[in-house]
Amino acid sequence: MTDHTAQRRPVDARSRTRASRLLAAAALPLVLGAASAPAAAVPSTGTSTARAGEAPGGPGVSSRWTTGAKNGLGTSAGTGSKVWFTLTGGMMSEVYYPGVDVANVKSLQVVVSDGSTFTDVEGTDTVQRVQLRDRRSLSYRQVNTDVEGRYRVVKTYLTDPDRASVVVKVEVVSLDGGDYRAYLLYDPHLANSGRHDTGRTVDGRLVATDTSGERPVASALAARPRFRATSSGFDGTSDGLTDLRDDHALDWRHDSATNGNVVQVAELRRDRDGRSTSVVALSFGRGPEHALDKARASLGTAWGSLRRDYRAGWHRYLDRLSPAPRSVADSTRLATQYDVALMTLRAHEDKTYRGANIASLTVPWGEAVDADEPGVGGYHLVWARDLYQVATAQLAAGDEAAADRSLDYLFDVQQNEDGSFPQNTLLDGTPYFGSLQLDEVALPIVLARQLRRFDRETWDHVRRAADFLVAHGPVTPQERWEEEGGYSPSTIAAEIAGLVSAADLARRQGDEAARALYLATADDWRSRVKEWTVTTTGLLGDQRYFLRVDGNGDPDDGQLLEINNGGGTHDERAVVDAGFLELVRLGVLPADDPDVTGSLPEVDATIGKQTPNGFLFYRYNHDGYGENADGSPYDGTGVGRLWPLLTGERGEYALAAGRSARSHLETMARTGNDGFLIPEQVWDQPDAHGFRLGEGTGSATPLAWSMAQFVRLAASIDAGRPVERPEVVARRYAAARPAGPDLELTSPTADQTTAADSVEVSGTTDGRKAYVHVGGRTLRLALDEDGDFSRQVSLGLGQTRITVAAVGADGGTTLLQRTVTSTNLGTPLGSKDDPAGDDHGPGSYVYPTNDAFVDGAFDLTRLGVYEADDTVNLALTIDGELTNPWGGDQISVQRFDVYVRPGGVTSAGTVAARTGTHADLAAPYSFVVTADGFSGSAIRDADDRVVAQATLTAIPDLHQLVVSVPRSAFSGVNLGSARYVVTAMSHASTDEGAGEIRPVYSLDFWESTAGTDQSWIQEYRFGGGAGEWSGDNPTRDTDTSDPNVLDLLVPDGSDQSEVLDWTADDPVVLPYVDLTD
Repeated sequence: MTDHTAQRRPVDARSRTRASRLLAAAALPLVLGAASAPAAAVPSTGTSTARAGEAPGGPGVSSRWTTGAKNGLGTSAGTGSKVWFTLTGGMMSEVYYPGVDVANVKSLQVVVSDGSTFTDVEGTDTVQRVQLRDRRSLSYRQVNTDVEGRYRVVKTYLTDPDRASVVVKVEVVSLDGGDYRAYLLYDPHLANSGRHDTGRTVDGRLVATDTSGERPVASALAARPRFRATSSGFDGTSDGLTDLRDDHALDWRHDSATNGNVVQVAELRRDRDGRSTSVVALSFGRGPEHALDKARASLGTAWGSLRRDYRAGWHRYLDRLSPAPRSVADSTRLATQYDVALMTLRAHEDKTYRGANIASLTVPWGEAVDADEPGVGGYHLVWARDLYQVATAQLAAGDEAAADRSLDYLFDVQQNEDGSFPQNTLLDGTPYFGSLQLDEVALPIVLARQLRRFDRETWDHVRRAADFLVAHGPVTPQERWEEEGGYSPSTIAAEIAGLVSAADLARRQGDEAARALYLATADDWRSRVKEWTVTTTGLLGDQRYFLRVDGNGDPDDGQLLEINNGGGTHDERAVVDAGFLELVRLGVLPADDPDVTGSLPEVDATIGKQTPNGFLFYRYNHDGYGENADGSPYDGTGVGRLWPLLTGERGEYALAAGRSARSHLETMARTGNDGFLIPEQVWDQPDAHGFRLGEGTGSATPLAWSMAQFVRLAASIDAGRPVERPEVVARRYAAARPAGPDLELTSPTADQTTAADSVEVSGTTDGRKAYVHVGGRTLRLALDEDGDFSRQVSLGLGQTRITVAAVGADGGTTLLQRTVTSTNLGTPLGSKDDPAGDDHGPGSYVYPTNDAFVDGAFDLTRLGVYEADDTVNLALTIDGELTNPWGGDQISVQRFDVYVRPGGVTSAGTVAARTGTHADLAAPYSFVVTADGFSGSAIRDADDRVVAQATLTAIPDLHQLVVSVPRSAFSGVNLGSARYVVTAMSHASTDEGAGEIRPVYSLDFWESTAGTDQSWIQEYRFGGGAGEWSGDNPTRDTDTSDPNVLDLLVPDGSDQSEVLDWTADDPVVLPYVDLTD
């Protein structure tokens, strides 16, 4: 069920400025008293109805989340209360427990009825205002007034500092003397899912549970005075709102509703004067009794005491920080925005995984996001880049402890063994999205230097990250907007800053070789960044400017750039962003660099826009990440809107250039809403579809990065410079660098391929010292009297980058890099060949039309099995080019599954292949090895439990993907005599297909989508199978009889088209093959 309530506020409630609304709110009568004891209650005159048993109509309609546009949030400042609430559209929306990544509530709101003629829901039938009741705590009040002026609902929110309870003081008051009844309508979505809840009444209180996952969660909803009546039902069939709308009375009193989309309702008692005044506790625990105990304890504490302690916790936190900057101190509005920003950043930190700040306590466009099955969803993940932004803001505000916790989290929880960082992770460090973004590898190094972390343990983390940059940069699989790979000015800026910062830490550890390597690499990339990213044949302005990203290091060649969020395909010279300003912010280039200043007119003219709130910027032109043109939620396609944080970044540039940034700070503040929360995106068109120009959209409000940018800009204005600029970088590049020494490499040659496991590095230099870096080791090269050097170095499987750095007597540096490919897979155990040209399933499947799906990308031609020491290498060869267009781990579009059955095993009977394959296997298997560039590669047992992680190595020259698995994971299976099923399928995201496998649709349907609003079907899905797209089930397919297998190794004498013919067998049965010597 799509919920649009948060976007349907009447226009007159949104037409005033925030300042005028605050003034109006201050004049409101205080209808909720401070006394904690409730007034005496009087019996309701409503119909008396006997209790019923189990509610009918399960499981109810499909579930959704709410809009990402929040105007309030809260949690206790301390760690004793692991619960977080959000507010939107006059109601409470997602509530998180026991961590910031587990949403348990869709909504809690008040329903008002006169018992005979109307039933109103405050989310849709009231004019709504939110008030910050104390500028130094996250204390919010919602005031919702009936559009016809009959009643007013006032709710004040806090969390119990000692337990996981959201406590709400609720009063419903008649404005016209009418006799009104009030009900709480509670829609639990426990454990990140709205489809598996069970609700019941326990001793007059409402309890809900979800035990379907690994972490059971229970909620308890209770009130003081106690509820007059309760009921649990299924959304859209037997829930309380459906009942009330039928005859304006709560006739259905269901004791329970089991395993579905449960909605609970409770009637609030009324005082003698007709008001409904209650204190309500929504508490959470591992089980129902645990939650009920917390609710009883919270309601047993006086409201005034809870409010005092809640506010005091936030006051103490702010008091520990540095005084507010002068840039905000002279304005109550700006000072409040500053304090709320800091509190919001702290509120986004998890209280178990300390230092882990998620991107936002929201689900962007959540009203369109399926909530039936559990998933992290939304922005409830940790990005290293966002965490850097938050940590530098907290450091600027005096919260060094929080910044230290974030760095500890980055290094101790997120960092991979090879020194890299995942694109993002769950709180426990488990990678979620599977790509690599090199700015996220570099920025933790910069943060370590800013925190002056000079200890040996930190150095070990920094060294591994810096070595990874040297071995894999400057080209990034994805840049900071997570959609494109290549030469990105913003990423290269972070890489250079990270390497120079690492060099300083190396110096402090006495590691001269590492210092020389990092500085030489940084110097080289700085000297070439314009060569890679500044076009002189541009399509905008004066034709010379920085590009957003360049795919091949030639910014003048007009290479086509596909915007991987539905934004179309364009000449890369036609796409700009302001990411090059990171080169200034991080100290790599001066603010008056001619190519920096020369690129600003193109940026302002192309992606800048004047709004009533000030001048704002798009991320880049042709961005597709935002609401659709008709205002409907982003659904994989849309139109990118304006991002306030970019105005903050422009303000930092203004400071670096010696100009004022006050207007930029003011603009950011004006984009904030009534609750002083700054959005990710704001509307960029004339007022329409419930949005106003320059005000927040349904994406994510607040975005932690936006709040951090405001804090940092305020501090930077006082400092007169960007406070997060690493001075060690700025000092190195403040003046022209000396020329580097001559350096020549005679071996290895460029792009050399060898079957050996080592290679000679030889050459000559007139520098004073020279170093070679390979495989995570930096070694000093011995120079003879002529400057010649030679050294044998080891190679890893696949591509190895060899870096040689020379340092002159005056400190000048020179860098040369060579890539060598080793095909040394180990001892062959056997192989199986497959014909080329059969990557069409049963013969009818056709590829998507998007260029990412190159011919032969799924055409398996060989499986080779090798053993190398304690590792097994499974080499998968395809007929087409092995590409990585979307920046995954070695691959993007493919998904390979290799099932292993020991030879000689007699167990029989077909078993299902992994979810999303839509096929059976001819016999049970013992292990399955999955290779996927985004969802993680691993070996699993027959119960789908992960036994060990797998490593992918792409060897593009050989069209080969090598999947490396620990030999021990196979539990002694003889892999030479084992039997195999090998499938080639296509990777999909979690919402694109079951099991993260891309579905195949009928050819008629596939062809019919061309030129329609479903043209993405033809561009990104396969045709020639059965069924059509559907959003009503996880498979996203109306017919799953056809296998999603594009190619398959089949036994000699078998015909793949017959094996995969779903019209003859449903499901099809996949045969095992034997290896040959």
